Amino acid sequence: MLADAPENACEQAPVAMLFCTSGFAWRRSDLEDLADFYHTGHFRNDDGFRNAIARYMADEGTAFSRTIAGFHYLERKQFEAWHRFQTFVSGPAFGLLTPYNWPVKPAFM
Repeated sequence: MLADAPENACEQAPVAMLFCTSGFAWRRSDLEDLADFYHTGHFRNDDGFRNAIARYMADEGTAFSRTIAGFHYLERKQFEAWHRFQTFVSGPAFGLLTPYNWPVKPAFM
């Protein structure tokens, strides 16, 4: 029952973010870089913006709280219902296929 739930139960629930894009302004590789940095606190060696982002965050005193459980990616072209949907985005495993870097199409679409 809700009456038995602790007052901060909503704050303890896992939260995920869904990024929707046309694939032009925001690509999956950008989200992979963000997801890996968010979860590990370290930039990937292949992230071309790592120096600029690190400097900006240091100058602004910005830090992630790391409370987001996962990042999801939905790519939709202009005249398509959907093009690519991927859950729990992370960077490539350098040639290894893992459930986190497969392009996944939901069964309901």
